[in-house]
This record gives sequence, structure tokens and C-alpha cells, in this order.
Amino acid sequence: MAAITVVTIFDVSGDEIDQVIKLQDDCEAFVAAQEGFINSKFMRSQTGEDKYNVVSVSDWQSRESFDAAFSKPELADLVAHHPRFTHHRGFYEIIRDI
Repeated sequence: MAAITVVTIFDVSGDEIDQVIKLQDDCEAFVAAQEGFINSKFMRSQTGEDKYNVVSVSDWQSRESFDAAFSKPELADLVAHHPRFTHHRGFYEIIRDI
């Protein structure tokens, strides 16, 4: 199992930006405690006028560890009271680190 980087971009604007950040705040401790989690960065556009105003980049020991963490009912419970946001997620392997 190879380490992976997960990039999630959120297609949000206006008040939705703060709502996505609140969602991240509510889930942060749970995700960070999961087996296989390495680290993450959660970024917000400086202007709020970009196509994707919120981006999450996280590193995991494997795709399997990510999938296991994100399939737990506890995480579903944490996000249940939040609105659904349009987002796109990709799984990447590092081919060069400079």
C-alpha cells in the first residue's frame, strides 16, 4: 500500500465558504485520529472570487486507510447536520517532491 495525497476542491462561494470551514472544524479531530492519517492542509481563497474557494489537501498512508476512515458512521453523524456542498475529490501519488 502506497501513501496517497487526497485533494478535495469545494465549488462554493459567499456564505458557503464559512459553512465549509465550519464543517471542517467539526470533523477535524475525528479525521486526525484515524489510522493512516498523516496530515492535512485546509486552504481558503484570498479573494473568495476563485472558481474553487476552499481546498483540502491531506496525506494518508494508503487509499484503504482513507476509505476506512470516511466510511465510518461516526463521520456521517458529524456531517449530517451540515448542508451538502459541491466538491470534487482526487487521489494522487507523489512522483516528485522538491
